[in-house]
Amino acid sequence: MSSMTLYKHFMKNMITYLQNSLNIAYWKLIAVEFMEKETEGVNPPTIQRIFGDSTMARILDFLTLHRRLDYSKTDIAKNAGVGWKTLFRLWPTLEKYGLVKMTRRIGRAQLYRLNMENPIAKTLTQLALQIADHDNEPIIKEQLAKEIAEVKA
Repeated sequence: MSSMTLYKHFMKNMITYLQNSLNIAYWKLIAVEFMEKETEGVNPPTIQRIFGDSTMARILDFLTLHRRLDYSKTDIAKNAGVGWKTLFRLWPTLEKYGLVKMTRRIGRAQLYRLNMENPIAKTLTQLALQIADHDNEPIIKEQLAKEIAEVKA
């Protein structure tokens, strides 16, 4: 193969790789937006159900709900519904207890997520799941009763 053919082949593969990377990022963004729209206004986040609508509860709810994805501090503040300055005031507390960890950098932005290696973060996540289970139990029982009634009819 000539060097020109190799170059064309390389460029074609590079363009395909970049298109695939952009598609993955695009679909990830679409999925997050869909999830946020679908859950908007359904129920208050779980930690807020117990501790009220405090700023820290909003932040912890967001971090536990979206624990598998990483976000910039600005995105955490926006999505948790708290002011940017408020998040920066409370951030040292989150770091002090090891609840957040930096996962990567994109340009100058640092991305963070809930530190699931931390026992406190694990316990908060379990608490959020237990609250959701508790609140959903009557709904599940009602649905099961309806299904049993339909089967008997």
